Amino acid sequence: MNTRLLLHSTTGNTRLVARYAAAQFKARGHAVKTHDIVGRPEPTSLDDVDLLWVACPTMYFRPTLAMERFIARLPPLPPGEQRPAWLLGTCMGEPGAHFALLAEQLAYKGWIAVAAHWVLSPSNYPTHLAACAPLQFAAGLRPRLDGLSRKLRMLWWSIWPSGDPDELDRRGLDQALDALERQLSDPDLDAAPQPDDLNHGIPTCNATGRLFPKHLVDAMVGIRIHPEPCTACGTCVKLCPVSIITQDDEDAVPRVGTGCTGCFACYNHCDDHAISAIATPAKVGRYHGPTDAMRRLFRT
Repeated sequence: MNTRLLLHSTTGNTRLVARYAAAQFKARGHAVKTHDIVGRPEPTSLDDVDLLWVACPTMYFRPTLAMERFIARLPPLPPGEQRPAWLLGTCMGEPGAHFALLAEQLAYKGWIAVAAHWVLSPSNYPTHLAACAPLQFAAGLRPRLDGLSRKLRMLWWSIWPSGDPDELDRRGLDQALDALERQLSDPDLDAAPQPDDLNHGIPTCNATGRLFPKHLVDAMVGIRIHPEPCTACGTCVKLCPVSIITQDDEDAVPRVGTGCTGCFACYNHCDDHAISAIATPAKVGRYHGPTDAMRRLFRT
């Protein structure tokens, strides 16, 4: 089965999990080809694709706005033709409307979401990390609370966001891949779940994701590049998934245009600490990527 993985990862967590899932699916005898939308904003042909995977983190209780924009630009399948899709996400504890919105969007293109799965991952949202920084002295309590109730991890992680997934999370992903393969052995797209049934989470989070004013993200985030510490390395230009950060030449300080999707990839990857945002000063709340423990858990 020819599988195309559409991937958007802002700091590496989703990329790590998606690569692990792709390796496991390849070990089952399937071909998986990845299209990372960062740096490749133009959709490629899906004519020979039997199964479409869409993997991105949850942001604002919905898929990343960059992935939504990419899906909107996908060419539709021929009239009357439908093919299966599988949705994979990473989030701190509740995907909200993430899968429902993606499934609805894909359905317009002829791709029917047959299942979805999300993997718990640390928060990489700088504003959240900055707000939680004063509470890190009590982070040692989080593992003990995780042991009391896995279902309540979102509550603990909203206070101490630096935890890692564990063996049960990886096992859950393996089981989801097993279930996907069983579904595809005799696919019945008419029996696919409704978009809202792909994840039975917290209703208020689902409503928040659907009502989130995505047209205001640019003003809400307020990404700014400070010329004094900036060394014009161009990392932020390369990592912007919607190409709104531009650089006149290799010695020029990059400029931020309009249309920011609030992924904070530029902020988290800036080694010069030259980027700030509203309520997030430079150097405060930066996420440095998957921990060693998470890399070991999802190594391929």
